[in-house]
Amino acid sequence: MHYLIYLKDCHVDVELTCSSWSQKKELGPLDLLSSFFRTQTTAVAVPRMVTRVYISSSSGCLAIKKKQQDVLGFLEANKIGFEEEEIASNEENWKWMRENVPENSQPATGYPLPPQIFTESQYRGDHEDFFEARENSAVYSFLGSTGPPGSKETEAQQSSMKLNHSALSILKKGSPLLL
Repeated sequence: MHYLIYLKDCHVDVELTCSSWSQKKELGPLDLLSSFFRTQTTAVAVPRMVTRVYISSSSGCLAIKKKQQDVLGFLEANKIGFEEEEIASNEENWKWMRENVPENSQPATGYPLPPQIFTESQYRGDHEDFFEARENSAVYSFLGSTGPPGSKETEAQQSSMKLNHSALSILKKGSPLLL
């Protein structure tokens, strides 16, 4: 089971599959983490959806290699959990990727090229879609998750919610709305 754990100013990606988990089935993930850190910790455990990036490690195309490295490097640098799915040496991964890229995202000729990004089995996009999300500070939304506390994306979402709430308060009070 995967969890994202938020501890004050940082987030920790934890996979609870250790042997102590099977010995402590009656304990929840927070109890396990508390015993692991040997202190009582206030934390929020949020189930994490797995992001999968389909790549080809043996591509001879420099452009594909750069695009793959761009996506993987950004995810690693920002500590966003993901799994690499190799398509060059794994026919099942290649077939699954081809079959699950939506028709409207398929190239006019041939097959979709790596990198292709999925969260669980939901298609998120290719390098261009990822690049656009990154430029708009919306990578977490693109991946179908929420950003860690304090991230630009989370702060922007919170500001937007505050503005919407303020506008709703004004409307409820009966104030005229000027457009």
